[in-house]
Amino acid sequence: DTSWFTWSQLGPDPSDKVKEAVAQIWSVDKVVLGKEIKDTQIFADAAGAAGGGFDLASWKSTFTNEDSGILDKSFWPIYNKEEWSIWRCTYDYADDNEELGATKEIVTSFMKNTESVKNSCFGVMHVCGKLEVEGLWLFKGADPEELFGANEDTSWFTWNQLGPDANDQVKAAVGKIWLATKDLNGKEIKDTQVFK
Repeated sequence: DTSWFTWSQLGPDPSDKVKEAVAQIWSVDKVVLGKEIKDTQIFADAAGAAGGGFDLASWKSTFTNEDSGILDKSFWPIYNKEEWSIWRCTYDYADDNEELGATKEIVTSFMKNTESVKNSCFGVMHVCGKLEVEGLWLFKGADPEELFGANEDTSWFTWNQLGPDANDQVKAAVGKIWLATKDLNGKEIKDTQVFK
C-alpha cells in the first residue's frame, strides 16, 4: 500500500521549520493546513503509547527456569490479560515418536518456523515421558492466530488457553511448565527448548 503515497522527508535536522511542520500534523485535532480533519488514526504499540505494559524483550532476557521465584518477581506483576494470552500446547502424534533425536527435531523445527513472529511470542517446549511434547506459550493478543498463520507445524498440536485471568490455578499451571527442569506432571523431562 505504500506505493499509493508520495513520501517526503522532513529534516533530518530538527530545525524550527521541521518542528513546526511536525506539530502541524501530529498536534492538530480539527484542522490541518487549513483543511478540516474528517478522521485520524494513530499507529503505535499500545503498551509503548501508554508508557508502560509488558516488555517482551525484557522478559525474554530475564527468563531462566533455574529461578523458582522469577514469575512472581518479573512476570505476573506486569502481565496484562487485555494485551497478552497464555496457551498450552500438546503434540497430537506422540504415539508415532520412536527416537528422542527425531522428537527433539520436531521441536527444533517448530521453533525455527516461529522466528518470523518472535517479537510477539515466548514459549517453552518439553519432550517428556514416552517422547511426548508439551509446551506453554505467551502471545501478544487474545489468541495464537499470528503464529498459526506463520507456522504450519502448529496444526500438529492441540491448543488450550489458560486464563485469561491470572488466578492461583493459572499461575501454578504456568510455573509447572515454564519452570520445570526434571519432570512434568510426573513424566521425566528428556529435553527442553526455550523460544526467546
